[in-house]
Amino acid sequence: MTAVPGIVLTVTKHGAKNLRLQVIAIQQENKPIKSALENLTAQCSHNAGDITQLNNIVKDTNAKLTEMEKTLDSRLTGIETALSKPPAQAQDQTYLEALENKLDSVDKKTATTIQALEQKVSNISSKDLVGPVSVRKSTPGN
Repeated sequence: MTAVPGIVLTVTKHGAKNLRLQVIAIQQENKPIKSALENLTAQCSHNAGDITQLNNIVKDTNAKLTEMEKTLDSRLTGIETALSKPPAQAQDQTYLEALENKLDSVDKKTATTIQALEQKVSNISSKDLVGPVSVRKSTPGN
């Protein structure tokens, strides 16, 4: 007989056998939970890889955008210099406006792309990861 404060329990051979069967049943019930936890761990690991890949894509995109901004800035400087010369001013002004429109279009597309990437990272982190994920936002020209 085993004594527990407030409870008296008599364990017999038959009772021990029933208790063993209950333990086995509990273990069987816990198998799907254990399997689900293992799957969740594997998915989080996979998502961490996806986030790393997305962060690398963002980094590469930012580098390309910085290079493109430098190129556009150089071209705009050349146009502004050419515009300071009176003879071809009207044609150069039209070209400058076209380039400025193109630059505005690139800026809008860039912002949309960055927002989409940030949203994907946010979705992945909010679904499956335990810890926070930060996405570095870049400002054009930095």
